[in-house]
Amino acid sequence: MIEPRACSLDDAASALGVSRKHVQRLVNNGELDSLKSGARTLVVVASIDSYVERHRR
Repeated sequence: MIEPRACSLDDAASALGVSRKHVQRLVNNGELDSLKSGARTLVVVASIDSYVERHRR
């Protein structure tokens, strides 16, 4: 099975335990990598993992 490489803003928000709006801000600030697929914005899953590692205590 192929692991997803990108996910929706809602799925990224769920994975991080934050709001969709917060994920959109992280994308806009360049803290999460994203791509466009038609009208949809998808968040690169590897960038979610990197974000978590950067902000661990």
